[in-house]
Amino acid sequence: MILVEVRPPIRPPEACHDDAAHSSRENLAIAIQGGSARSSADFPGSRRLRIRCGPRAAASPTPIDDSTAHRPAGRDHSPRRDPETALNSTVEQGMRTMADRGGRWLISASVLVLLASVVAVTVKSWDHPTDSEQPSTTPVGPLTVVTLGDSILSGEGAGAYETVTDGVNGNWCHRSANAVVHRLDVAGVEARINLACSGASTEDLLVDGTTQWTEPSQTHRLAELAKVHRIAAVVVSVGANDDPGFSRLMSDCLHARILLDPPCSHVIGQDWRQRLDAVVPKVSRALRDVRSVLAEAGYGKGSYQLIQLSYTSPLAPDIPEELRNLSACPFHTEDLAWIRDHAVGSLSDALREAAERADARFLDLSRAGHGHEACTGGDDLGSEWFTRLTLDWDSFGDAERVEHVSVQSFHPNSEGHRQFARCIGEFLGTADREAACVPDHDGDLRLTTDLPNRSGDEVFVAHPR
Repeated sequence: MILVEVRPPIRPPEACHDDAAHSSRENLAIAIQGGSARSSADFPGSRRLRIRCGPRAAASPTPIDDSTAHRPAGRDHSPRRDPETALNSTVEQGMRTMADRGGRWLISASVLVLLASVVAVTVKSWDHPTDSEQPSTTPVGPLTVVTLGDSILSGEGAGAYETVTDGVNGNWCHRSANAVVHRLDVAGVEARINLACSGASTEDLLVDGTTQWTEPSQTHRLAELAKVHRIAAVVVSVGANDDPGFSRLMSDCLHARILLDPPCSHVIGQDWRQRLDAVVPKVSRALRDVRSVLAEAGYGKGSYQLIQLSYTSPLAPDIPEELRNLSACPFHTEDLAWIRDHAVGSLSDALREAAERADARFLDLSRAGHGHEACTGGDDLGSEWFTRLTLDWDSFGDAERVEHVSVQSFHPNSEGHRQFARCIGEFLGTADREAACVPDHDGDLRLTTDLPNRSGDEVFVAHPR
């Protein structure tokens, strides 16, 4: 568990400033869409949440009473943190918001009817923020963690979806009870809210953003939430469904294998760099809009955490040949190598830059799934953190659901979410500006400040098979 570490002497509050598939009997076009993965665990040892405080002021000590900390709305009262005094920081307001619309790592494939079917981290205890890190106008409500963005955080692939997001009235956000945010065990945090939505792009996070799967912009929902909850952290996963078109990439590569065409990466790689260059300002804008709505709600910049995640590859080139088919992982080896060793890493670089531009923290997940990708376990499915090609056969007879029959494919499963939550929670308890999640020798994810080079080419393989 992660316990709040309060190292005496504690400074007084005053000292802290701061995707349409249709079917016929002859042929069936299945949109294999990707989104967030669907997927509590006890972890040995304990982690401590650091609490940062600004320079000591000359005022006399007074008790912290966050119910009376009222400040002029809109002003940023966050402290300037000296690196040496960054030891003790407050995270006192929540992580919440995520909604995914049409960008769930979409994998569109035309397949014959004979087609074979194929994280409880403990960031424990967020203690009450210091006086200067309170929202300018203190909201009345529970301390909350919010997730925003696409399928990776909504929980696509992890199962146990909220009924209202499993196609009811056209809502396909697929928010899972097994999603990351619900696996975070944080003492002091009273609410964990998932606003992420499978298929979401940056447009769905803008203040004046689009409606996705019947839901309004995620930042719009965050703004409403911030009025009745005290937001401690907002964790964001977005960008893959924009210019990089990761879902389309996966779809094209799957088709290439099924139709016995040449590897898809030869074509996709031609303009990959340009796609990445285009997505950076979009992600940065979305993050700034998150900050904007929280500022309007009276939150100072230092009163909550804003974290941008990168993505990890759900597939690897070294999978058993007998699984390289429609029952599991039908991809060319060359394409899988390109996706894992280049596409994912270079996308991570772009998102890292976007986070820097928006003054947000960054957590690199590009190596997080290594050794646990879909199909790498062979007969041992339990060692895999991602879903294989997955079809919802019950949906084939439903005209409204048939286009979504494969959306759960190649996303983090429940165990994947548990592992991600483990590392994300650990990150929340540090003062590091950026870090990465990598598998340790025991197979669990751990946090490291050793980020990969910004080339997108070098990829660390922790557990080669």
